[in-house]
Amino acid sequence: MSNYFNVYGEEFKMQSLLQKTVVLTFLFTSVVADPQNVISDACLTCICQASLSCDTDSPFVISHPYWSEAGKLTVGEHPPDTPEAFNACASNLDCSVRTVRNFISKHQKDCNNDTVIDCDDFAAIYYQGVSDCQKGVPSYLRRNYRECKDILKKYHRIVNLGQKH
Repeated sequence: MSNYFNVYGEEFKMQSLLQKTVVLTFLFTSVVADPQNVISDACLTCICQASLSCDTDSPFVISHPYWSEAGKLTVGEHPPDTPEAFNACASNLDCSVRTVRNFISKHQKDCNNDTVIDCDDFAAIYYQGVSDCQKGVPSYLRRNYRECKDILKKYHRIVNLGQKH
């Protein structure tokens, strides 16, 4: 992961995973305030933080089929059935966050069979897809994902890493 973090055009040097986690949690919390969200801001932060390409301009890697399944969200005046609409959404913080929220809300399930639908399930759906989510967070991302969850729990930035109530 890069030691530099771009926040709305300003580049900051990050000294630790803690700093990145706090910045991302703040950004996701301030992006879309929707009480209907199933996935918490903290969970989104850890899903992003675990990835090797987490960036505040376009924090989630979104494929065209994923975007379509999530409802073809748009930014600006691009009609949803144009290539520009997908590209604009995938490279926009607000739209990419809403896309991930929509997709996970639509496909939420207990991937690890622990009888609870929580952030571990949401992360598995994001990384593995709905049909393979029982595989969990990929091993090469698991350490960053768990460290992020531990940081957020330790600093009480989040009460619930699972579903929002």
